[in-house]
Amino acid sequence: MPRYSKPILLLCATHAFALFSMYGLAYRNGYLKALLRLKDFGPHLLPGSENPILKTYTGIAPLDKLITIAVVLFANITDGSAPHFSLYGFHFGGQLTSIWTVLMIEGYRFGNRGTPLSL
Repeated sequence: MPRYSKPILLLCATHAFALFSMYGLAYRNGYLKALLRLKDFGPHLLPGSENPILKTYTGIAPLDKLITIAVVLFANITDGSAPHFSLYGFHFGGQLTSIWTVLMIEGYRFGNRGTPLSL
């Protein structure tokens, strides 16, 4: 068994659990269904506003559908109507940036050449 196979399997299992936890919960509590209903059947307005939902961004239907759902999902975080959501989004962005920076630095280290981290 190669040296890196156990950590890779552990990371894949953790990733699968995280995806199941996030999207499984959103599916089980009806959140995804409500998002799709809002996007497909209307009213075609962003939640809590009179602004219409833009449905075409790239011209590629599956990508446009994904972007439209993301816009509806993040609208309340970025519009400033709920400061606690905006603060949470800012906090999350800071954490994401720092984690991405550490991964980039570790990927460039000589000791990590040829490992999955350097990809």
